[in-house]
Amino acid sequence: MSYDLVFWRQTVARTASPVDTYRCLCRSESVDDIGELTAAEIHAAFAAEFPDLIAEPNELLGPMFSVMLYARPVRAVFAICSRKVLERPEVVERIIRVGRDSLGCCYFNPQSGEFSVPLEATLGRLSPDAEPDTDG
Repeated sequence: MSYDLVFWRQTVARTASPVDTYRCLCRSESVDDIGELTAAEIHAAFAAEFPDLIAEPNELLGPMFSVMLYARPVRAVFAICSRKVLERPEVVERIIRVGRDSLGCCYFNPQSGEFSVPLEATLGRLSPDAEPDTDG
C-alpha cells in the first residue's frame, strides 16, 4: 500500500473542498481554476531537491517515492510514496517543499485530509485582487 501526496496549482481561490478537487483530479476530470504544469518544470523542481532523482520518460524516481507523468496535460502531481517514507519525515518534508514552495502548488494528503496552500509569496496568483508584495 502506498502513501500519497498530491499537489495542484490553483489559479484563483476555490470554494470546492480539497477532497472533491482531489477526486476529480484522480479521475482525470478537468477542474476549473486548476493550472497546468509542465513535465519539465516538475522534473526541474524535484531534481533541485533530490539530486539523485532518476528520470524515466514518464516517471521520476526518488528515494522511496515516484512521480507519474503519464497524463497530459499535467494538472496534478501525485507523489506515490512507499510506506517506509513515514520512517523518514525529512523526505516527506522535502517532497512537500518541492510541491508547495518550488512549484507553487496546493498540498493535499489524502490519508489525513491535511491541506495547505502555497507560501504567502506565491498566493498572489490565487487572487486577481491581491496586492503586490512590496516588503522586499
